[in-house]
Amino acid sequence: MSHYKDRYRIVGHMECYDQFSFVPFPYLMFRTRPNRTSAVINTDRYGCRYSVKPDKSRVSVENIGDYDEVGIVLGGSAAFGWGATSDEKTIPSVLNRLDPGTTWLNMGGCTYQSFQELVSLLMFVPLDKISRIVLYSGVNGAFLTLFESYRDPNIPFFFKYSDYRTPIEEYARQTQTEKFFPVLRNFIRKIRGYPQNQVQYPPNPLGQPEPDIQKRIDSGMERATRDIGAIAHLSRSAGFKVDYFFQPCIMEGSKELTDEELEITQILDSLYQKDNPMKRLGEVVPPFADGIGSFCKSECIGFDNLQPMFLGGEWLFVDRVHSTDKGYEKAAMAIYQYINGIKS
Repeated sequence: MSHYKDRYRIVGHMECYDQFSFVPFPYLMFRTRPNRTSAVINTDRYGCRYSVKPDKSRVSVENIGDYDEVGIVLGGSAAFGWGATSDEKTIPSVLNRLDPGTTWLNMGGCTYQSFQELVSLLMFVPLDKISRIVLYSGVNGAFLTLFESYRDPNIPFFFKYSDYRTPIEEYARQTQTEKFFPVLRNFIRKIRGYPQNQVQYPPNPLGQPEPDIQKRIDSGMERATRDIGAIAHLSRSAGFKVDYFFQPCIMEGSKELTDEELEITQILDSLYQKDNPMKRLGEVVPPFADGIGSFCKSECIGFDNLQPMFLGGEWLFVDRVHSTDKGYEKAAMAIYQYINGIKS
């Protein structure tokens, strides 16, 4: 069995990502650690990654007040640039180079689902500052539908579920076992003629298994389109543009893997003793992409699925869902050409 560190021989900078940490954050549950400084990843006081301008200056939502208008790259860890060798190699930074007339900011949130993307936008970015939002997302929402329950041990990183839910459940058990004071309070309320308090904890819907994968896909699609629709509504009221680019990934048999991609995926796949969900992306990503594409069309949102561009023999991935510098460059160029009406 390989160790995840074995891939450092191929992508040494991934050690910095493996050591990266998160902090609790209001409304979002967690965010990447603020004020992180390194040769690979640098974050501002909100935990947002810096993007780099052509003059090498760094920009982020921290200094959004310095600009009349900004472009936003919104999404999960791929929008964040997980796997890039530096801040300068992420999609927002490449867009800054290709489109120097616009200041592009990085609003990627690692492991974020669509609602967290929406909330982070509302938390950090004044709507009247936005000229355009590029959503670079989709795979996280699709991936989550592979699991019958959020309790699955293969997905502890989504929502930091175990970090939050376990203490809540432990508190519930503790209060249920401490019978004396609730009984005493209810006795006093009874002799005073007040209704008695009944402490009941409803079942956790996120912990209930759903064995039907189609129902899970439908549910995931409902959440994603709800959140994309909210951003579309905001765009119409505030006057900015929105485009959605479905994030590429490695699905089984979908790409001619390079030697580097093959070795990296073999190392990471070996970490799963059984039921590797990453090998099942092909079950959920295509229908998810098709559904989001149809919804975007109905909402007059630009949409492009970048998957077909990432099938050749180039080294484009550092794992199944995150890109190399070349992959992010390729995605940024496709985004730039699409939003500017340039045919490739």
